[in-house]
Amino acid sequence: MDKKFKVLVVDDSAVMRKGIIEILDPHITADFLEAGNGNDAIDTFKIEKPDLVTLDINMPLCDGMKALKAIIDMDKNAKVVMLTTESEKEKIVEAVSLGARNYIVKPIDKEKAIEKIKNVLEI
Repeated sequence: MDKKFKVLVVDDSAVMRKGIIEILDPHITADFLEAGNGNDAIDTFKIEKPDLVTLDINMPLCDGMKALKAIIDMDKNAKVVMLTTESEKEKIVEAVSLGARNYIVKPIDKEKAIEKIKNVLEI
């Protein structure tokens, strides 16, 4: 039987969160959790200990970079995939150096996103 994962989807746009879940749901057996900003992501990570976090870089209150640092501080083996735009290449490099496992560029290429997520989850 497929392993069931816990996936935390973090984006300030509810539409984007729903879109990411719709892309991943048919391909990954998972309970999907959502957070609308970095602070909620950190709190949810602490409580739920998800197998994977998709984390948008640009969010109000607490951006994805701050949330990434806090999550990696809690669990250096956390599997975090950043969501970003093509114009943020330097932030992608920084995120990976901080511990992000991969990144997905918006607008999302569904096939690439699924492949990257599966690779990070090792399925």
